[in-house]
Amino acid sequence: MIQVMLVGGRQTPNVIGVMKFSPNQIVLIVSKDERKQKDILLDSLRSIKSLNPPDDEDIIEVDAYDFPANLVAIRGVCNKYHNKQIQFNLTGSTKIMALAGYEIAREKEIASFYVAGNRILWLTGQEHQAIEKIDLNIKQYLKIFGRDISHKFKFDSLSFDKLCAINAAKLLAINTTHSANMLKKIRKNANKTKDGLQVPLGDFGEDEKRIAMNLKDEGALDVDGDLIRIRSNNDLEFFKGNWLEVFVYNEALNKKDGAGAPIFDYCDISLEIKSDQAEKEIDVACIHEAQLIHCSCKTDGDPFKTAYLDELHSISTPLLKSILS
Repeated sequence: MIQVMLVGGRQTPNVIGVMKFSPNQIVLIVSKDERKQKDILLDSLRSIKSLNPPDDEDIIEVDAYDFPANLVAIRGVCNKYHNKQIQFNLTGSTKIMALAGYEIAREKEIASFYVAGNRILWLTGQEHQAIEKIDLNIKQYLKIFGRDISHKFKFDSLSFDKLCAINAAKLLAINTTHSANMLKKIRKNANKTKDGLQVPLGDFGEDEKRIAMNLKDEGALDVDGDLIRIRSNNDLEFFKGNWLEVFVYNEALNKKDGAGAPIFDYCDISLEIKSDQAEKEIDVACIHEAQLIHCSCKTDGDPFKTAYLDELHSISTPLLKSILS
């Protein structure tokens, strides 16, 4: 199947169309004023492992506001590939280009669609439903770009259950100033014993002790006399920083819009992305309207370091170039 894309504006919908339908071949009708958008789109298409990007003959430039010229260009593509199945993605273009594509699609009874968030709206093609949901989970999304994932942090690696981890993360997030001081002391002063790790309770101020006792009541750690006991190295990693990932993940998972529907279709936590160069990490990943949003969670006092921004960029670039959020 050949997918004809109209390139004259935002290019995310064109990439989504490819991800949804996995065409064998791509043809681009490009506005002469939007060559930069074409380059962005081609970079993204080259990242999709199963797709061969279009060659020069299948990249056709037009005046975006010349309706007859658009009709000629699109009709020419249809004539060239008259013996193959064709569909039009009319989303990422000017209105004039989209109208020309729609006109030809009706004339030749070719399927055409518009990407509206996480839905496909079929404009022509009677064999399709009028509205079709785009349902891609995070693993499927990354797999399209040749990336396999695994989980670095897992709830079942803790000595306490998932609900306890979520409640502990909320507790630490609500009491940010005091919990940050408490966790810093835990990271610095925890001593390994046969029963896990322990920190003298006397190292903490009164507010920090109160948080520790609340964490004890939740079941996330033990307080034995004048000692705080952390049961395992995995629990210690939770208190070192995984707790923030858990908090952000749970907040995203439960976020609702004005109508009470979930904002994100999928959420996941602590992903390792394997590639030929190096493994990358995504602390929290979400799918919103068929787009991947990835979050970096930092617990230190200066979260806007250049190194952290470089880290985010190093993850985005191999996936969807400049159109991943």
